[in-house]
Amino acid sequence: MQLAQHPYDAEAIQSADAALVAELTKLSDHKRRYVRDPVGAAKRAAAGPAVFAAHTDEQRYLLRTYEITKRKLETELHARDAEEERARSALANELRAAGALEERVHPGRTFAALDNLHLSGLNATHFLTALRHTVKSIRSFSKSMLDEMQRAGWDPAAAAAAVHPGIPLRHPSDAKYALQSFVALNMFTNFHRRDFGLCSLQDRSSYDDDWRCFFEEFAELMAAPAFAFLDARSSRWSALGEFLRDRYMSLVHEQMETAFFGRPEQRCTLTAGAAFPETSWFTEFAEMARRVWLLHCLFFAFDGGASIFQARAGARFSEMYMESISDVDVDDDGGGTVHLAPGDDRVVGFTVVPGFKVGRTVMQCRVYLSRSAQQP
Repeated sequence: MQLAQHPYDAEAIQSADAALVAELTKLSDHKRRYVRDPVGAAKRAAAGPAVFAAHTDEQRYLLRTYEITKRKLETELHARDAEEERARSALANELRAAGALEERVHPGRTFAALDNLHLSGLNATHFLTALRHTVKSIRSFSKSMLDEMQRAGWDPAAAAAAVHPGIPLRHPSDAKYALQSFVALNMFTNFHRRDFGLCSLQDRSSYDDDWRCFFEEFAELMAAPAFAFLDARSSRWSALGEFLRDRYMSLVHEQMETAFFGRPEQRCTLTAGAAFPETSWFTEFAEMARRVWLLHCLFFAFDGGASIFQARAGARFSEMYMESISDVDVDDDGGGTVHLAPGDDRVVGFTVVPGFKVGRTVMQCRVYLSRSAQQP
């Protein structure tokens, strides 16, 4: 009866109650028979050991029944827990899928947290929000590039070795981090310069009240996906178009595009300068580039109060300035790299995503940790 209380089992309680009443009834009958016939009762008592043995066996059987019932209940409980975990996992997958669909259909909405942002209220948290969306887009395009490499029969590990020669990977699958690094560092090249180091954008270096201009550009460009602004006939966003052309040419080599798509048609379209390719591949690239551009605008909206940094290969790991991509030492001079002596164990293999400092807030660079030379 006690076992049937938790978890509650009405049928088992009724059964136990009936058994208890039956036992009490037997005891009552024994008492009445003793009162009526003491001699007969004494004879029956002499057979007590046999009765006790039978009773012990009965209790042993009951105990085994209880143990079997307990195991059955535990199995059912584990099954319910597993089903609940599967339901939670399925719900999480559905939410991720819905988020991904929303991102594809309405890319601009990813910056909804920055709607109605005013220059007077701008702070490091806003920059961190934009940075997260930018990194997410970089990871997505890097994955697309990796998928195309594999379809083309390229060896990702060989590509990783070409990107960061002499840096051993801990696992073959870590080639994806080298590819993310290749994409990110290309996209962030000369990020600390107003003109991104491009001669065609030198007029951006002479903005009057430049932080206001950059912020206004950020607010306008944030509202829609990249292709809403890429009209070769318009001069309003010609700077963004020049940035896209330059970064695509440096990121997607002609040989790479030929291997992926049969011919470098998209590079030819960009070189011609009359239009932008209308392919899903270039659309994804353009959206990534737009987010880098947005982050660049927000970076300079802080009026010199922001800097970018990365860690040099072989530098010792610093929790203050780094986070490891799989668990990132730095200087923050607005675009430099770190020059620290390698440590004995946790050392930087390469920077995957640069870090930033906005005011007093440090946003760690993401690094891939490698073995030091002393380790096997």
